[in-house]
Amino acid sequence: MKTPFTREHGSYGMAIASFIIGAGTAGKFSFISLTTLGGIILLIMAKFPLSIIIQRRNLEKGMTKRIFFWAFIFTFHGLMLLAPLLKILNMEQISLLGILAVSHAAIYFFAIAIMKERTLPAEIAGISTIALSGMFGYVSAGGTNTATALMLWLIILLYYSASVFKVRSLVDKGRKEFFRKINFIYPVTCILVTSAFAYFELIPYLVLLSFIPLLENIYSNFSELNYNFNRLRKVGWTEVLKSAVFGIILIITIN
Repeated sequence: MKTPFTREHGSYGMAIASFIIGAGTAGKFSFISLTTLGGIILLIMAKFPLSIIIQRRNLEKGMTKRIFFWAFIFTFHGLMLLAPLLKILNMEQISLLGILAVSHAAIYFFAIAIMKERTLPAEIAGISTIALSGMFGYVSAGGTNTATALMLWLIILLYYSASVFKVRSLVDKGRKEFFRKINFIYPVTCILVTSAFAYFELIPYLVLLSFIPLLENIYSNFSELNYNFNRLRKVGWTEVLKSAVFGIILIITIN
């Protein structure tokens, strides 16, 4: 029986990077952190069969049972791997993470149910859900500050949302110029929003440095490589490098 894996390597990459940032911020990586990360990866794997079910795609004869089977396997085992996390969380943390995770998953699947999966709202909803991995990484590694956990989620969401606009400036032929403008404006907006958080003493001002990699998005608007469709793989590796720099700076500065 062929396993229906999610083909979106970016989803796995963002989830793992977000989790490492959260765990690195707390600083006490443990066995529970490993099981939590495994649970998150399995839940992401459940996304593909669940999206097929929710979108009611036409399936070949005999495929429906297989899709339901793998949706159940991935979801059930993912939740089981998250169960050990409950031992180290208080009720406030459990309630916060539960509400955020369930509501975000519901919003994402509602978005893909009424729109195509590749629409902008669905992609942002998906990234917002994956960014919660940062919160799970933080609490699994012993983090107890709720405000820090929420700020991690929001900062990670702001950063990775930029990748949506950059990719669309590459591949959306009909609205390329529109997304080029957004690709230019968005990094500046991220810095302004984060500056506001720092002004109200929600985060240190040094966290602003973590958005330095987004300046490459502005540069790419003026680069011919940005319009070469054969260079998408190179763009992907550039995003991986930027993500690493972002994570390292954020872990150092947010504490």
